[in-house]
Amino acid sequence: MGAQDTLSLSNINESAVYRMRLVWPGTFSQGPDGGIYVTASHINDSPQYNMGRSTRTMPYAVFEFKP
Repeated sequence: MGAQDTLSLSNINESAVYRMRLVWPGTFSQGPDGGIYVTASHINDSPQYNMGRSTRTMPYAVFEFKP
């Protein structure tokens, strides 16, 4: 994890580094393929955190990465 909630992942097979910024990541799960799945729920954009107004924007996402 880095500054400003960024997650960096390396991919040795593709000589790559991926960087993601997840907004309010919550639930983690491991799928039958071994992938790790995480939701980004954007709870911080709900009305209770924004003076009664929702600032949520779609699309919502589920992210997957291979450990």
